[in-house]
Amino acid sequence: MHERDGELYSKFEEIINSSTHCLGIILGVVGTVMMIMKAQTGLHTFAYSVFGLSITFLYSMSTLYHGLDSKRSRRLKEIFRRMDHIGIYLLIAGSYTPFLMLAIRGETGMWMMINIWALAFIGILIKLFAFNKSEVLTIVLCLAMGWMVLVIRNELQSNLSFDCLKWIVIGGACYMSGVLFYLRESLYLGHAIWHICVLLGTTSHFYAVYAYV
Repeated sequence: MHERDGELYSKFEEIINSSTHCLGIILGVVGTVMMIMKAQTGLHTFAYSVFGLSITFLYSMSTLYHGLDSKRSRRLKEIFRRMDHIGIYLLIAGSYTPFLMLAIRGETGMWMMINIWALAFIGILIKLFAFNKSEVLTIVLCLAMGWMVLVIRNELQSNLSFDCLKWIVIGGACYMSGVLFYLRESLYLGHAIWHICVLLGTTSHFYAVYAYV
């Protein structure tokens, strides 16, 4: 994605960047345990685990990327930067998984699962083999994956409560708000604000899954 290289962030900015997503690691680990403890079936355990692990992976990679000194660990920092971006695809697909497997199910749920994970896999390949040439494509692909929820809006309305849908929408709004700051690379602490928006979006979707799915 379009972003400033690590060395262009001030030391204070990187502290904030890594600290905000360190909170996401806690959410991922604790949240995964909480979801698994309430799981009623093996299918629930699997769906919750996919979601929880996708949270943990993204926020761990992001924290490591922003926490490393670019001058002392440039190569390692670049590796974690790629993993951070790969984690975005995993989180998007992982966030869909419990809703598709546990709420929608059937042919529609399976069809959507195949498509959303296929797009995530394509995004991962792009990041692995064309990282520096994929800025626009990555943004378009991530937004497309997020807005694919509209394809199953009727199924979501039929199978989920209003309160659950409310938290899904709130989470989506947080993510979209964050993108606006992500694209404004010249804004001081803009990347940290993007991080906070992403964390709020993830927290909203976690609550929707834990409380209602």
